[in-house]
Amino acid sequence: FLDTIFRGFPCPPIYLHKKIQDGRSVYAVVDGKQRIETVLMFADNKIAMSLDFGDTKLNGKKWKQVKEDVQSAEAFLNYVFPVEFVVLPFENSDYVNDVFERLNRNSKILNQQELRHAKYAGWFIRFAEEEVADSVWQETKVWTKARARRMADVQFVSELMLAVIRKDICGFSQETLDALYATYEDIEDFDADNEWHFPILLEDEFRELMEALKNGVSAILRADARIREFLSDSKHLYSLWCYLLLRQYNASLPELDTTKYLRFIELYRTIEDASAAGGSADWDPSVYKYYDASRGATTEEPQRRQRQVALAEYMGREE
Repeated sequence: FLDTIFRGFPCPPIYLHKKIQDGRSVYAVVDGKQRIETVLMFADNKIAMSLDFGDTKLNGKKWKQVKEDVQSAEAFLNYVFPVEFVVLPFENSDYVNDVFERLNRNSKILNQQELRHAKYAGWFIRFAEEEVADSVWQETKVWTKARARRMADVQFVSELMLAVIRKDICGFSQETLDALYATYEDIEDFDADNEWHFPILLEDEFRELMEALKNGVSAILRADARIREFLSDSKHLYSLWCYLLLRQYNASLPELDTTKYLRFIELYRTIEDASAAGGSADWDPSVYKYYDASRGATTEEPQRRQRQVALAEYMGREE
């Protein structure tokens, strides 16, 4: 959006709802919150221009540096937002959220997770959005500035939360995440007969399990930089997370030995490199099964389950 501003390109309107409250005008942003926040964050030197903007006066610069150039400063300060006012029953927050969602679905401005951020404000979304601040997600590269800008970090953590809630591997589905956010909007008023068959969530138990799994992932991460690099790919992190999760409920599942896991990664990389070069080798069958399920539609449930089975086979094998 900063690119749009400094190039003088037009942007879609910001939609506001106005209400008189206690003798003053109160404005609710129905659509345009992210654009407004971007401007405020840039003016507060919290974010910078992209490094590849294409102008040395702006590349990677923050406002405190940009404002020293009069022409650039004027481009930012004189940028005009088109504004539309909408008449809504302000007290009806569901209706306001519905209008917001329709505006963005029609203009295709926001992705699915950003739409959820706009639509929901209950327990589940608060937990997910607070959770991404945990340092373990920075260690695994779930959270990066780029991913955070489009809320991809919150979406992935939501997938991990879904696995914990169902105590099972789940395929990725935007519709399922929508249902998840709606169902756990208020866990004190939970619909046990929900059509998605989501179970009752006991908050304390859920938080304890999340912490235990994060601690397990963190311990494995710190063992070796090669593990950290491997788990920066979300498909591998999901597989590890679910392996640790399922072992909580299935003692027959082999323990995940860190040294053995590192060897698994090395074998995986060997297959990956050889396949890219068009070569072949006498590959470990379990590792190849995992590799095979790590190509193509890697977030589908069958592929996720195959990786889980393959990892368990390898961990349970005597060396």
